[in-house]
Amino acid sequence: GSKRSCMEEVRGRFPHVLTRRIEPNRGFMGGCNVGIREALDAGAKYVWLLNNDTVVEPSALSALVREAEADPRCGILGSKIFYYGEREILQHAGGALDLETGRLSHLGFLCRDEGRFDRVEEVFYVTGCSMLARAAMIREVGLMEEIYVFYFDDIDWCVRARRKGWGVKYVPGSVLYHKLSTVAGGIRSPAYVYAYSRSYLLFFLLNYPALFPRALLSWWVRDFPLRFLRERNAANVAASCRGLAGMVAVAPRLAWRALGRRAPLPEDYPSPRPRNTLTAL
Repeated sequence: GSKRSCMEEVRGRFPHVLTRRIEPNRGFMGGCNVGIREALDAGAKYVWLLNNDTVVEPSALSALVREAEADPRCGILGSKIFYYGEREILQHAGGALDLETGRLSHLGFLCRDEGRFDRVEEVFYVTGCSMLARAAMIREVGLMEEIYVFYFDDIDWCVRARRKGWGVKYVPGSVLYHKLSTVAGGIRSPAYVYAYSRSYLLFFLLNYPALFPRALLSWWVRDFPLRFLRERNAANVAASCRGLAGMVAVAPRLAWRALGRRAPLPEDYPSPRPRNTLTAL
């Protein structure tokens, strides 16, 4: 959570910005849900979730709203995201699920921006780094899932929206630059590895239990434990195993929910592998 001095600083520099102290700390998703609920109570038509480690182009929000207004059945819209330090290199241009491997991938990841990702497209997910959500969708689908520490809560929300018939779109006219995982200490920190591991496995357990064995194998072999063993990174091996243990600890009480939440496999979306879509680690 934020330091206590941050709230006073924000209030002093930006008195028009609403701030809320949440005690006890409910985590990233709990904080988001408090803000989302207040926005809905105030009559907001849309809610824009935006990471605090981003720099946005002036038209980033208006481009999302314009596309949302043009398509009333689109419930969630996301931005074209570049790396903050390398502003021609893409981090995210929508996301896809590979049914053969059980891997979720950012489209365009590490690609140079050469015009391949300049069309508005329906995608499997967009990242919560910059996500515009329609109030009507939120009221039907519900708030974000707080079972995740952080990570995959945004993809979970997209899956739940699509299950109710809402569209999820990538909007390239909305551009921003992301410093990447500063809350977790960077994408190779033990905190990131723990949270990613736990949330990745929980996502498949809740939404695609048929793909869980593939996802578990992919995570074990290609992503974390064996990879960090080869690198002799003991801290991240331990963090990976803690993530697995964290998933196992909550799995029994999620079993009944998983039965009611199983989503149809996204057969209408192509495999992400033809594009450069390596996992962002």
